[in-house]
Amino acid sequence: MKERDRGYIVVDAVYDALGEVEEYIDLVPVLEDLYFDADEFLSPIQELCIEYA
Repeated sequence: MKERDRGYIVVDAVYDALGEVEEYIDLVPVLEDLYFDADEFLSPIQELCIEYA
């Protein structure tokens, strides 16, 4: 993960066919489509930890 702001994150993704690509993910529309209050859901998050399995 390179950057995060509210529900918007920027990551480097590695694909077999493309190599490393910068990806942009906006979680707010996803949360709203699932009928979550995006502000309420995202506000308590202070840190992200990504584990690769």
